[in-house]
Amino acid sequence: MSDQASPDCLVTQLTNRVKLKSLLKRTLVTLASISVFTYCAAMAYLYLRQEALLFFPDPENAADAAVFSEFDTTFSVDGQTLDGWYIPGDSGLTVVYYGGNAEELSRRIDNIILFGPYNYLLINYRGFGDSTGSPGEQSMKTDALAILEMARMRYGFDYADTVIIGRSLGTGVATHVAATLPVRGLVLITPYDSIRAVAQGRYPIFPVGLLLRHHFDSMPYLEAITAPALIIKAETDRVVPHVHTDNLVAGWQGPLTFTTLPGSHGSVVNSDIFTQRISTFISQLPE
Repeated sequence: MSDQASPDCLVTQLTNRVKLKSLLKRTLVTLASISVFTYCAAMAYLYLRQEALLFFPDPENAADAAVFSEFDTTFSVDGQTLDGWYIPGDSGLTVVYYGGNAEELSRRIDNIILFGPYNYLLINYRGFGDSTGSPGEQSMKTDALAILEMARMRYGFDYADTVIIGRSLGTGVATHVAATLPVRGLVLITPYDSIRAVAQGRYPIFPVGLLLRHHFDSMPYLEAITAPALIIKAETDRVVPHVHTDNLVAGWQGPLTFTTLPGSHGSVVNSDIFTQRISTFISQLPE
């Protein structure tokens, strides 16, 4: 009996190999198509839902707001009503505070006013607290300048007697204000070089620069900021990786005090040393 395969057997083997290659090819094409579809769907999700991923507005806390209800104030900008508080103090300085992306200010008044016996202007972003509208980079920056000008005329303070404080996302607003107006001082809490850079690090496989509508790029403002500044970095910041704060510090051109305090991105503001550091900085600002 011959060991040589019959022609029919060889044809069958060749046919099976062709079928297998064809199946593998179709499988690879299908997997590639699924991967491309999934990638494109993820990009579309990031683009369409970026506001929901970036901004977390909360309603005003009724109990906290009631304590300071006599200091309620509102400003109208571009048809929106922006709500907050102007709390007068015993000093000629006015402190203006811009919060983070989930920071409704009624919940923070008690802590903020511990910085010293100053006047405090605390206005919630659009969509936060009782402010109308929806938050966005451009509106947050234009609102900040418009509110400051109206507040200056309403309450009779000068930009030269104003200290700007920004926390996290709000540092992008604060740098814009400090680069535009001749303020007395600037405090940045857990700041970044740009939200675009932070997001690119978080989503490295996506072209974040093309998808993101809210870049919050602070680096271009640095040349115009001449006021003394304090930058506070959190020791264990997982939200704004240290490289993004360090990049901002490395590019700073005006007078700067830089410090790292214990705590995370969220908890760094809760320590006595945090309050003391800011209080000391403000009290020592040159007139």
